[in-house]
Amino acid sequence: MSDRLAVQVVIGAYPPELVERAITSTGRAGARNRLLPPRVVVYFVLAMSLFADEGYEEVARRLAQGLSLSGYPASERLADPPSTAAVSRARVRLGAAPLKSLFAQTAAARDGAGEDRPGSRYRGWRLRVMDGYQAVVPHSPQNAATYGRAAGGPHRPAPPSARVSVLVENGGSELLAADVSAGGGCPSVPVKTLARQLGPGDLVLAEGDYARPAVRRTLAEAGADLLWKVPVSAAQPGGELLADGSRLCALRDAGGSSAGGVVRLLGTVRPGGRGLLATTVLDPAAAPAHDLRDLYERRWSFQQCEVFGDRQKLPLRSRSPEMVEQEIWGHLLVYSAIRRLANSGLA
Repeated sequence: MSDRLAVQVVIGAYPPELVERAITSTGRAGARNRLLPPRVVVYFVLAMSLFADEGYEEVARRLAQGLSLSGYPASERLADPPSTAAVSRARVRLGAAPLKSLFAQTAAARDGAGEDRPGSRYRGWRLRVMDGYQAVVPHSPQNAATYGRAAGGPHRPAPPSARVSVLVENGGSELLAADVSAGGGCPSVPVKTLARQLGPGDLVLAEGDYARPAVRRTLAEAGADLLWKVPVSAAQPGGELLADGSRLCALRDAGGSSAGGVVRLLGTVRPGGRGLLATTVLDPAAAPAHDLRDLYERRWSFQQCEVFGDRQKLPLRSRSPEMVEQEIWGHLLVYSAIRRLANSGLA
């Protein structure tokens, strides 16, 4: 879409009064500046995602054009595009909290909006996807201390990375919850944040770190069922063979110990056959194996998240942890705005 239309889509998704509410609720309403008031800075962060390859001054110029066509108050339209230094200071004054609050408010309002979309439900379950990835962040001592590093060689240490975790409504690909945390380790804490949006009647499709035993326990406590991929080596031999070809089985971890609970194995994951598909739905009459395999293969993933492009090259530019988080929330908000436009049939 054109630059001006892109800005108008974002402002339409997050109108000034909603942005102001997020700013006020996070205590940033006092961070006023004549040239760059907090509301404009929020829109600037969103425009950074829309125009990720451009410098601050060019982003400000394009944002000013979009604001002028959107009916935005004349007193806040960036008549004189600010300098890079002025924008940097304004971003620091704003912080990450208003964007996180704006995401939470709008995501909560959209929960349940896509109940009738194809792919949103299966029989009695709402289909949810839990996914995440590591976003490489610019190197700085502060970022390295906060986000940590992946394993790297002695001569070329890996850059710091942040973990972005999301819960998605499968049919319309709308984000329902998100969390930003340090890149290393198991995402048990982020999953607890996402699981607040889950309950009985939800079937969560996940893989990798988002299906570890600690995560499975969190989802079980919330009352949600899980459909996920496990290594072939995790399945203990034997188990009851069921009518649809699936079988009941206990799982074990990498050390050979029990990973807790009985699950139902549905066969190998296609394509490639690397790993087994498992579910906590134990009754084949309620959810036949072939249905669940098809659901899993058609699930949403971050590879469909066009705003992020190459998920290993999320274009972050900030050298402090809070500004990295601010940028990531900006990307998530822009993705959500575009998905809502697409789901409305206007895209």
